[in-house]
Amino acid sequence: MSESFYPEDYEPVRPARRAAAGWEQGSDETEYVGATSRRGERVAQEIEPGQLPESAPSTVASGVSHAKDQNWLARRGHAVTYVGLFLFTLVAFTRPADWYPNAFTESLAFYLGIFTLSVYGVTQLMREGNLTARPREVYYVLALLVAGFLSIPFADQWRDYAYDTFMDTFARAILMFIVLVNVAWTERRLRLLMKISLGVGVFLAASALSDYVTGNLLVEGYRVKGVIGGMFGNPNDLSQHFNAMLPVAVAFLCVSRGILRKIFYALCALALVSGVVVTFSRGGFLTLMTITLVLAWKLGRRHRLFFLSLVLAAGIMFLAAAPGEYRTRLLSMFDDQLEVASGSRGARSELLKESVKVALRHPLLGIGMGNFRLIYKLMTHNSYTQVAAEMGLFGFFAYLLFIVTPLKRLWEIERATRGDPARRRFYFMAIGMQAALAGYMVSSFFGAVAYYFNIYYLVGYAVCLRMIYYTEIGIPRDATGLPQAGEDEREPRTRARGRRASVATELPAEVK
Repeated sequence: MSESFYPEDYEPVRPARRAAAGWEQGSDETEYVGATSRRGERVAQEIEPGQLPESAPSTVASGVSHAKDQNWLARRGHAVTYVGLFLFTLVAFTRPADWYPNAFTESLAFYLGIFTLSVYGVTQLMREGNLTARPREVYYVLALLVAGFLSIPFADQWRDYAYDTFMDTFARAILMFIVLVNVAWTERRLRLLMKISLGVGVFLAASALSDYVTGNLLVEGYRVKGVIGGMFGNPNDLSQHFNAMLPVAVAFLCVSRGILRKIFYALCALALVSGVVVTFSRGGFLTLMTITLVLAWKLGRRHRLFFLSLVLAAGIMFLAAAPGEYRTRLLSMFDDQLEVASGSRGARSELLKESVKVALRHPLLGIGMGNFRLIYKLMTHNSYTQVAAEMGLFGFFAYLLFIVTPLKRLWEIERATRGDPARRRFYFMAIGMQAALAGYMVSSFFGAVAYYFNIYYLVGYAVCLRMIYYTEIGIPRDATGLPQAGEDEREPRTRARGRRASVATELPAEVK
């Protein structure tokens, strides 16, 4: 990589103990020593004890000396924070209170959250001197948090319910997002968190398939219900999680080494697709098609027509193999008479229109979090109008930017790592996360899920992936984007053509 890749304001640095196999055969878990760039930003760099490279600036030497004087919490505190985050995520996604309801299990997530935030706050201040790194997504999510908080005192009717909605899952999800992007910035840490989400999705899919086969259809007499409640209790929300984890499973499949691991992740992907089917979710089907097209377009870049034709053929086979009731359910998107729950599509359409009207009538702070459901007796069934109606347009734009911003950065990573065998793991994971976020943007149009953990963890994974990549190439973790790389960002064939052209222009006229 040429030196022109780095801006003049940053010193090129070497990442700590980069693992050869990356995502699947172990990866760096070392806490980085902070080196200060010329702009005062922290850059991750590995420095052997008692050794400094001759080219190391004096700021690095002073940083090492300072690191030796730091206490254990400052050096290893984020490892403790990560353990708390890991346990909180496990409890939040598995919901042990649904299996063993008692006072301990019902409050377990709360106390784990308090512990994690306490250790994080002290450690972050001691290590970094601030409360969080500052990627743009952090600003947007904090703006969303402020919009939700301000909607409480100005709620249209039920301020107590607005407060409960704010404190229940929404505030926890945002706080854990901030912890996530500051703590899970090694490949191993990020991989383990992603595997919790994926593992829960596969377990739920297997349970849904079992319920469908045994006839345990608890929703409308023909749809399965998640064995875990909360954000998985509704069939539509359940299908959304299946779809969000499908690109993650495909990405792990692509980066895995070994046939057994590839078979395992292929089976995970198959289970997730089957789970989408047995939920009978129409929004889930549209999301599945979106994700499939995104993956086919990006992974089949050199043979897109072939891959799109393959997707079309697979879609036809998929519909042919699906249960007859599922095909009828999909056709009900165009014919109300085919719906089991008569008027469902029409009711959702009316709710969408009403939520847009409410958002336009209350553009500043909305009607208060959770108040739409109390006033109109039903959810908006649309995350965008849910935020706009209950938090105002300020909250709506913050929410939208929070989701969209990671897509551009992931695309930059995809483009920069394309054709680079040493960083193929970043290439496939960037594509997988883009597909997951694109799928969420579609599925959230059919469900009021803006206050759940789902999107905050998805965006958190995307931001952490970006930070890990930035650390590897030697730029600050919270940089606003990849520096301009000139010819280094071009595809190999493009660079080769450029070199041939430059050689041709330098040849003497008689040789030409």
